[in-house]
Amino acid sequence: MRYLVYLASSFIAFAIFYYSLIFALFPTPVAAEYWVRELLVFKRDIAKNLTGQPKIIVASGSSTLFNVDTNILSEALKRPTINLGLMGGLPLDTILEEINTVSRPGDLVIMALEPDYYCREANPGYDPWQMRNAIAWNHSFWQSKSFFQQLTLIPALGATFPLEMLQARLDILLKPELLAPRLAALDDAQIIAKFLSRSSVPVEPIYSIYNMDALGNVKSVHESSYTGPPQRADEDTKVCPQTLKRLTDFVGALKSRKINIVFANTPYMAFDGLDPIKVTESSKRFAAALKDIAPVIDDRTELIFSRDQFFDSVMHLNASGRELRTQRLLARIQAAQLIQQSR
Repeated sequence: MRYLVYLASSFIAFAIFYYSLIFALFPTPVAAEYWVRELLVFKRDIAKNLTGQPKIIVASGSSTLFNVDTNILSEALKRPTINLGLMGGLPLDTILEEINTVSRPGDLVIMALEPDYYCREANPGYDPWQMRNAIAWNHSFWQSKSFFQQLTLIPALGATFPLEMLQARLDILLKPELLAPRLAALDDAQIIAKFLSRSSVPVEPIYSIYNMDALGNVKSVHESSYTGPPQRADEDTKVCPQTLKRLTDFVGALKSRKINIVFANTPYMAFDGLDPIKVTESSKRFAAALKDIAPVIDDRTELIFSRDQFFDSVMHLNASGRELRTQRLLARIQAAQLIQQSR
């Protein structure tokens, strides 16, 4: 029995020491999606360059990144329009913080959040993607958590994560060239300089700011490779109470700064058996759930696209689908006279 107690005590002590490395080595440039940090820096810089001009901001995760061409909106509406599409793995608070950071009085914000953003409280856990990126580059997200919350997040990182952090720290000292791309993504000035000197012909992966134009739109998305299931337009988007309150407070704060804000739907895919009556009903219920915060300016029935108009995800349109979706968004902005309201 004494041997078992000793063994258990030794194991617990080792586990405490082992996982305490995460706290001792934070922050560390472990492998992560550093392009998302570059994306945040890049899009803040777009807004900075438009300081003093009333502008339109279309914001959400990557659905806006792929689904809206703000060049079309800028030209038609005679007002610069930023594609503030980011990445769907980011927390809702990060999306809202970025909107708040880049918006100014007189701006129009169109928030086209992906459906799951309206009820992420139903799945309160933090996935490994968020935790890994928080420790690699999104340091404020990790630091915003209490010590107890950080402890509860550790299991998402996996059993080998402390060793990965230790290896990255050793590489900084012994093999810094291996981590050069990661460290460069932590340097704001270097990110912008590299973007300004990028090739006119896209040579980077699609998921890179160096494959975007000056307003934040992704280039070279002509193919159609998505083969998965559709996002059903005939099913309700659940709006959970905590998210509703968060959005209410956020929109209220923007309106107090004389910033006009509306919601918009994301595109949906057509499929055999899609019930148009249910689509209409679901669209009305979604608008009704948000009506006390801000209007939803479009309708799901006009955002049903064929499979060949999607790029690589159920949330990403290709160039053909994007142009059509942007034209429909433009028509709604004009019909609602949103530009006049934002002056």
